[in-house]
Amino acid sequence: MRVCVLGESPADDAALSILVSAVLGCEIEPIAPRSLSSRGWPAALGTFGPTYKELTYNTDAGGLVQVVDSDLSPAHEETHEQAGQEDARCRLCQLRLTLLPLRSWSPPGAGRRPLRGALGLAVPSVEAWLLFAKDHRVGEALWSTAWPKESRTGAVRELKSVLYDTDRPTLQREMERMTREATRLVAERRLAALETHFPAGFGHLARELRQWTKRPGFADMRSASAFIASADRARGPSAPSHTRCRRPSRFPWRRPAGPRSQSRMP
Repeated sequence: MRVCVLGESPADDAALSILVSAVLGCEIEPIAPRSLSSRGWPAALGTFGPTYKELTYNTDAGGLVQVVDSDLSPAHEETHEQAGQEDARCRLCQLRLTLLPLRSWSPPGAGRRPLRGALGLAVPSVEAWLLFAKDHRVGEALWSTAWPKESRTGAVRELKSVLYDTDRPTLQREMERMTREATRLVAERRLAALETHFPAGFGHLARELRQWTKRPGFADMRSASAFIASADRARGPSAPSHTRCRRPSRFPWRRPAGPRSQSRMP
């Protein structure tokens, strides 16, 4: 499946692609829009609609994933998803309102269908998701209760400094550290815990991604996902070919025929 995964930097894109592949249970082929000229929150909101339509018209992409940092804005809450209860200050609410009409938008051409979309809000930044592999205390609840609003700017900088070991990382260092920690989260099977500690941000993203393939949640699957299983087998003498996204079966939790894996879900 070809998927456009957008964060707030190319390093974000690379790390998020690893997490998206793990949630979907298959290797994705990242695709970038041609019109992307700037990054950050204002650009993400302003270009989301045009990017969605560009991918639909001009590419064979199967989905668009957009993840933004909350920074100092309010975290998303379940109550926001009730009709008329959106928070105008919540960045995920604003993206959801942008995506809503696009879901029902029908592009011209026989056999074409609207692009799948999935949204996430990293509280306070994607670095917090990635540091969860090292520190389980990191989470949305901690951000809301442990850090006073007046000290949150410094806390965001501290997260970045801890991950990159510097206050001014190069793009190469960001790419290296972010992909390493994303790979660690998947390899150590901590996505279920990540979803629990970041329910409104990563949890929202994971739920929408699972709708693409109708896969059950991490906690509902007794055996490891295809992505995790293939990663385990890759540690052996010979690495298997990439698992591809397939049409969901009536029993998505069943594994393909073959040697039984010893992997277990967390």
